[in-house]
Amino acid sequence: MPAWPEAIVALQAYRATIWTRKHRQIRRAQDRALFVGEDGEPLTRQGWNTSWGRVMRNGVADGVIARATLRVARAQASRPELTLVATRSVRVAT
Repeated sequence: MPAWPEAIVALQAYRATIWTRKHRQIRRAQDRALFVGEDGEPLTRQGWNTSWGRVMRNGVADGVIARATLRVARAQASRPELTLVATRSVRVAT
């Protein structure tokens, strides 16, 4: 079973922590980005790329993602059926 529900709950909790710390409140649901930076703003494209790279590096370092899987993912990024499967938690921060 995919771990998406747990990941979404974790992202919502992180977002709530950041917004509480920054005294920020977003009333409309469609304005609530799931991926936010430490300033509480939605991630920019550069911020997303940095975060994704960090997750991939940590996944390889922790043995959750094999380097061969990353090469396949890069080569076949346009194929939606390609899925990276994690066998345990991946560190997000370095």
